[in-house]
Amino acid sequence: MLRAGDTLTIAVHLDLPPRDFEKMVSFREDKQFEGEGLQQPTPDLLPMVTKLYESFMRQVGVGDIFTVQFHVQRL
Repeated sequence: MLRAGDTLTIAVHLDLPPRDFEKMVSFREDKQFEGEGLQQPTPDLLPMVTKLYESFMRQVGVGDIFTVQFHVQRL
């Protein structure tokens, strides 16, 4: 469970062609996320994650390795 002040990093990696992408958002006391890729605070990251996933999936072919990682940094 996320807590106010936590930072969530969403990292996407594609092996070939080599591509890495990372976004960081913060979780606020009002249970809203704010940060990179968000025009305004939101309680739901699914639209941002879906957009990121879909843009990378267009580049994935048979046999490629595609990795999505979520990392929480707690203060």
